[in-house]
Amino acid sequence: MSSKLRLASLLFIVMLLAVISCLALIPGAQANGYGGITFQSVENNGASSYKGKIKMTFGVTTVIITFAGVPIPPIWLSDPNWMIEYIPDAGYFFHRWETEGAISVPSPNSNPTSMTIVSQGVLRAVYGRTPPSVGGVIMTTNTFTALTPYLTVIGLVATAAVAIKKRRN
Repeated sequence: MSSKLRLASLLFIVMLLAVISCLALIPGAQANGYGGITFQSVENNGASSYKGKIKMTFGVTTVIITFAGVPIPPIWLSDPNWMIEYIPDAGYFFHRWETEGAISVPSPNSNPTSMTIVSQGVLRAVYGRTPPSVGGVIMTTNTFTALTPYLTVIGLVATAAVAIKKRRN
């Protein structure tokens, strides 16, 4: 009877050690500062929030956070560098990324883009019902085509001047 009790105690201790060693992985991520990341999505005019999905990729690891109209609790990540992509619901368009805390997104208007985590923070995807405006100035790819009307006028004036000079002589 005592040998069965010893075997059960030994198995219990081995199982407890295995669980503790697996749990040791999570505090390692917390110690490195890759945790407590809150993910949000909000419409650009504030009319709705928590729609769409955020897809995160690191190497072969892919995590998809699906918003179902409710906030997502903070998540602990094992690595500080991720590729992120916002997948909007039907009828919505991605506008930009916003961050708070120690999270950086080098291209906030790009989708997909990269994200670097230093410590706790918020990553927010902003979406809207209309595509984002691009804006800017339209420029030709060949800058010499912009000079064409001016060069034409100069050429006509020069031709007229030569013709007038020849008539006088």
